[in-house]
Amino acid sequence: WKIIAQEDDKVPDSPAAPAMRFCAFDDSIGVSSSPDGVTFKAFSSDDIILGCDNQKSWLPGIYRHTAPGPLETLAREDLSSDPSSTLPGTTYSNFKGAPVMNDWGDACFTASTKGVIEKSYVFCCQFPACDVGGALPTAVLGDGAISDQLDPIKVFTDLDVSDHGYLVVQTSKGVFGVTDAIFGPASTAFTILEKGDNVPYL
Repeated sequence: WKIIAQEDDKVPDSPAAPAMRFCAFDDSIGVSSSPDGVTFKAFSSDDIILGCDNQKSWLPGIYRHTAPGPLETLAREDLSSDPSSTLPGTTYSNFKGAPVMNDWGDACFTASTKGVIEKSYVFCCQFPACDVGGALPTAVLGDGAISDQLDPIKVFTDLDVSDHGYLVVQTSKGVFGVTDAIFGPASTAFTILEKGDNVPYL
């Protein structure tokens, strides 16, 4: 067993002063693991006076640890986000559900943006790129996208990864898959099952 992060640890990639500290871990959704590491959601704060006692200062974020690499910040509510580089750009505003990781350390998560563009996206981050000091996680699938079968993809509710690395996206209207080429800006999804389809029988 190895401790990856615990309360009051310094958040990776955060400035020396005021240093951000982990305040809590989202135990309601747990962590996502693979043979190459783990990814998880946690809350942190840089409140100098009250620290983690001031829950209003807590910022949710997504973190990843891949062996033998260091713990790294993938995204946090105060950080810049894809898809807009037009000033003032976009930042993360909300993280929904648990992040997921495939067998190669690639991580995906669902988040909303605020700023120039305000909508929900599935963001993905290829290993070893994507941390605060490197490339931003890519917004590979946006709320309102259309699948290859021309089905609308709206209201993300859950994510998962198949044994072969395919990203599985659940929405309020159906289940969709994205191939392992999910890190390109023009990723498309295919419909697996949509609300109203006949239930398959053995």
